Amino acid sequence: MLLNKAFLAIFAIAFLFSTPLISATDKDQLLQRVSDDIAARSLAADGVRFSYNMDISVTGREEYTVSLAYQPLGDRAEQWQIVSPSLAENEEVYTEAKKQIDNDVEHKPDAKDDRALIFDEMPGEANDKPIFIAEEGGIAIYAIELTEEFMNSDGGDDDGMGKILKHLKGEIAINVATEQLLWLRMFAEKPFKPMAVAKIKKFDIKLHFAPAWDGGPVVQVRSESFVSGSALFQKFNEKSDIVFSNFVQK
Repeated sequence: MLLNKAFLAIFAIAFLFSTPLISATDKDQLLQRVSDDIAARSLAADGVRFSYNMDISVTGREEYTVSLAYQPLGDRAEQWQIVSPSLAENEEVYTEAKKQIDNDVEHKPDAKDDRALIFDEMPGEANDKPIFIAEEGGIAIYAIELTEEFMNSDGGDDDGMGKILKHLKGEIAINVATEQLLWLRMFAEKPFKPMAVAKIKKFDIKLHFAPAWDGGPVVQVRSESFVSGSALFQKFNEKSDIVFSNFVQK
């Protein structure tokens, strides 16, 4: 029995030392290093263009999957191509995807969809920097302040996002070992009503990040969202998963 207790004590100590925790004194330094790395990568990639693939999966009132390929060079109308489904395989989904592409070409003729994926700075100003919450399994989690300026850094219309942001909390996660930003999450802890005729029961969006290539800029590589509730007395339950991949510098 004594031997067993001694073995357990040694095992516990070994486990603690094999899983180093980030100390309170290191949390700001880690955040600063990651922030500086993101900014440096973005600066080094200034003006760089790249191609990529986008795979979209949606479930809810509508259910569909569509795969697209983006090529930054050439005419804006030719930059996006529908990989699947083909017109013959699913006319409805193909037509809707083509309609969205044409709409973007018309209303955003100067858009650089590849550059829009680059994450160039951490959220938070001098007096509202991310606040360290905890470290779980080698992942440091920080609370962030969600602002309309940060959510609409491209200067576009917020589509009512301001009415939703005040009900949401934000978090970012950093891999302690690799010192890389992993994800940014926006979520509601409880149901809320952004307007009189709508109620959001669950709201959870997580954006995943990684370097586009070795030494490349940090880009969004995945977007997961789940929103449920009711609007105009109709319930909805929407889920989407968008994956960005195959980044190739041009």
